[in-house]
Amino acid sequence: MLAEIRRQAEVDPKPSKTELLLINARLLEFREEPRDTVTSVYFDVLLREDVTEDRPKQIREVWHFSRPTGNLEANWRLEGIQQLEA
Repeated sequence: MLAEIRRQAEVDPKPSKTELLLINARLLEFREEPRDTVTSVYFDVLLREDVTEDRPKQIREVWHFSRPTGNLEANWRLEGIQQLEA
């Protein structure tokens, strides 16, 4: 994912600003497996990607994270983003 962000920054070094109007997050799942702890977070977001837009967009996504089980110092890894119908 970091490589993709870097690639996009090279293509467009001055990206537009996104205005986040409302962020609702809800923990959907948290489970410990022998190797990894896995969690899923639901995000319901109102945003405006262009200040000239009259109406904000609603984005709904589920983000999936993991980290090694038992290692509370480890960073969470983003495993994937699931886009839902708005």
